[in-house]
Amino acid sequence: MISFSKSVFRKLISAVIVICLLGGSVSAAGEEKSAAVDLESVISESVIMLAHSPFYFKNGSKTYFDNGNTEYYPNFADGEFYLTPGVFADVTGAKISYDRENETFTVAANGNTASIRIGEDAITLNGSAKFIKKYAADNGKSMLLPMSVILNTLGFSVIQSGSLFAFSASQLPDADAAEQIAAA
Repeated sequence: MISFSKSVFRKLISAVIVICLLGGSVSAAGEEKSAAVDLESVISESVIMLAHSPFYFKNGSKTYFDNGNTEYYPNFADGEFYLTPGVFADVTGAKISYDRENETFTVAANGNTASIRIGEDAITLNGSAKFIKKYAADNGKSMLLPMSVILNTLGFSVIQSGSLFAFSASQLPDADAAEQIAAA
């Protein structure tokens, strides 16, 4: 059983509902929607964060980024969340390697491997390249990886609405399910 203070639990439920309502449906075409949503299961299998926040919720637990060092907070620019590679690995559980000569990150998670090169508009998934609009960058202090681009490519369920961001290896609820949670 996951336990939260009432205040944290209300904020967490509100974040999930807002993300789901504003983010639209994330169900695959032809997939049947569940008649009931297990909120505890959604929260316990997800990561939920806010841009520029010193903490995030991972699998139902409040976790802080590097003890107040704002350099590691999620960077939010042009509608995308960016994290440094080390923090990205900590938050997602992905294995990340870097090829300095080719300026390429390889990210392995969820049974897939993706490669993304600094400043290029393509990502490679298991050897097949696809065009992307948001790419890995070097901001002069550190390398930054685009979260939704990489996580979507690796097969995670991702919902983003404004400065709210959530992802899970499991399917996140869609807007209909969020209404059901709100009514409960």
